[in-house]
Amino acid sequence: MISPFANDKIIKFAGRGIIKMKKNIELEINKEFCKGCSFCIESCPKSCLEISGDLNSMGYHFPVVAKIEECTGCCACSYLCPDMAIDIYELVG
Repeated sequence: MISPFANDKIIKFAGRGIIKMKKNIELEINKEFCKGCSFCIESCPKSCLEISGDLNSMGYHFPVVAKIEECTGCCACSYLCPDMAIDIYELVG
């Protein structure tokens, strides 16, 4: 989620894919939480996400960022993810 706190720091956890975007926003997809519903892909107004050809440990295809430069940080993917596998952070400072 986009943080309302000016001094927040982003902690990067091992095993979680974190991608930095140009607009000081990071999109984090935890592929192990994902059950492959594709709600995030369908909800993205800029079609930034696509389904991966790889499988997570549960045997599901998970989303990956395909067009990072198009992402606006709208959080639609994160809000609609029933598994809470997507986090979006605004970096400050």
